[in-house]
Amino acid sequence: MGVRFEDLFEAFAFVTGGGFVEHRAFVHRESGEVLFWSDDLEWFDDDPPEGVEYPDDLGPEWIEVPNPGHLDLGRALVRRFVEAHIPDEARTVEGFFRRKGAYGRFKDFLHDRGLLETWYRFEEEAQRSALRQWAKDEGLTLIEE
Repeated sequence: MGVRFEDLFEAFAFVTGGGFVEHRAFVHRESGEVLFWSDDLEWFDDDPPEGVEYPDDLGPEWIEVPNPGHLDLGRALVRRFVEAHIPDEARTVEGFFRRKGAYGRFKDFLHDRGLLETWYRFEEEAQRSALRQWAKDEGLTLIEE
């Protein structure tokens, strides 16, 4: 068996969207089942395996879905985007990351230049590519539909 890529991508989006609350997701290496955990909701939409109360109780057959930082999809991705689309603005964009709220300022900057949708497409493509590579590195079989 394997894990459906879209299920894995949904789990990645869940982990990414945690904000101030920790969100975690886990995929079973063999069955491809995905479990979601949130600090405020605990097990989300799923019943964990019998005898599992917390994520750390899951056995080695479960692997935690990475967050963007683990896949080098933070500032490094912003730099790659800037190099590809607005290389003359690299210094300006780098300045955003010297203070809090950098991503908000970066997105406002892109919006003002009509590049926000281009960024979102670039970001999603990079996320999908990095997640596929992560799955391959972890020995997961992906099911593409």
